[in-house]
Amino acid sequence: MRCAFPASARIPFLPNTARGLAEKPGRRTALDLSALPETIRIELALCVFRIIDQGGKVDIGHMRMLARRLSDVITDLGREAPVSLTGLSLRDWEQQMARASPRRTGSLPATGTTRDLRQQLQRCYRLLSAAYDPRPWWLRKVWDPTTDARIPQRMHEPRGRLACRFHQVGTGWLRCGVQWYCKVGLETGTLAWGTLRLRIDAAAAFDAFLAGRKIPGPWLADEPADVRALLLDFLGYVRSLRVRHPGRTHGKPLSQSRVIHV
Repeated sequence: MRCAFPASARIPFLPNTARGLAEKPGRRTALDLSALPETIRIELALCVFRIIDQGGKVDIGHMRMLARRLSDVITDLGREAPVSLTGLSLRDWEQQMARASPRRTGSLPATGTTRDLRQQLQRCYRLLSAAYDPRPWWLRKVWDPTTDARIPQRMHEPRGRLACRFHQVGTGWLRCGVQWYCKVGLETGTLAWGTLRLRIDAAAAFDAFLAGRKIPGPWLADEPADVRALLLDFLGYVRSLRVRHPGRTHGKPLSQSRVIHV
C-alpha cells in the first residue's frame, strides 16, 4: 500500500518548516522532483516532512543531489527502472548510482559527495521501509524511533534517537520472546529505552550459549531440576566471557554487575 501524499513535482517549504531545513545562503529553499516518477516524488516528499516533523534537519542540497542521481539511474535503466524507491535494494541503488555518475560527468564523484549521497539515501530508505512494513512495530528486527512513531518512549529519553537491533539474536523463538518482553516493558513503563540494549545483549549471550544444544523452543526442559542445571551452566558460560569492546577492560572477564544484568 502506497502512502497517500500530495504528488507535487515542485515542493515549496513554508516558513514554519524552516527550522528543519539546511540550505546554503542565497539559495531558494525549494525541491524540484519533476524528473522522477510520481511514486518516488511522493516518497521523497514524505521523507522530508517526516524528518522535519520528528525534529530533524533536512539538507536541501543533499536532497536535490539524491533526486538528480535517482533520475540518472532511472533514465539508464529505462523500462526496467523501479517506480518506487523500495523497488531496488539499498545496495543496488548505491551500485547503480556509482555507475551512472561517471557516465554523466566523465569522472568519479568526490569522496565527500559519495558519503553525503549515501547517507541521504539510507535515511530515506529507512523511513520508507518502516512506512511500508505491515507488521506490528515490535516484530521488526530494528527498532528505530526516528523512523517509526509507534514505538513508545518517555517524554525525555536521553538515548531516544538510537536504534535497537535484534539481529544478533539468531534463534527465532528467543528473539521473538525478547521482542515481546521489551515491547510490554516499554508500553507499561517498566523498561526505559536506554535499558533495552542490556536486555538484547543478555539474549544474545543466551542465544550463543544455546548454539549446538537441542532445545527447539522456550520449554527448556521437562523437569525443574534440568532447567536449573541448564541455567547454572549458562551462568558459568557468562562468567567465562570476556569484554569485547575496546578500552582498558578489553579482554578481561565481565564485571560482577554485568554478570548480574545478563
